[in-house]
Amino acid sequence: MSFDLWQRQFQGDPLIIGRTLTLRKRLQDGGQILAEFAGNGNSEGVRRLLDLGVAVTAVFEAGDGSWDVAPNSTALHVAMWRAQHAIVGLLLERGAPVDAQDGKGRAPLALAVRACVESHWTDRRSPDSVRALLAAGAALDDIKFRSGYEAVDELLKAQGAREGADPWR
Repeated sequence: MSFDLWQRQFQGDPLIIGRTLTLRKRLQDGGQILAEFAGNGNSEGVRRLLDLGVAVTAVFEAGDGSWDVAPNSTALHVAMWRAQHAIVGLLLERGAPVDAQDGKGRAPLALAVRACVESHWTDRRSPDSVRALLAAGAALDDIKFRSGYEAVDELLKAQGAREGADPWR
């Protein structure tokens, strides 16, 4: 049920109206919880938040420096960095911008490549997220191949990435 339909059904109840306004505010500021759900692989939570009206472009304003999540990261940035491939697919289906930059100037593709070789989540590495981003039209910009993960390097090279020692910015 959409948020607007739910709101119309309970229009006259003051308690529901108060809670509705609180929920509306939380949904408008939903970037943090959407990013946290994305980073933890909670696909049902991500789906429900998006269905309730949290924008796929919502940002996690503060970020999380402990895990190198930059301020103003979207859920897609976090899902890429934490190698949550199923979440990446869901966010792309819902229209997540593939080239948005986080607060450190990193695009999701740079984070996906880096997550494969230099993160706490390398045990989940797979070329799936990189492949999905490239298929969705992600720009290569300064991305270079020779990351140390052959499957990703082959994808990047096939898309015309330049060879270089630093695969991310």
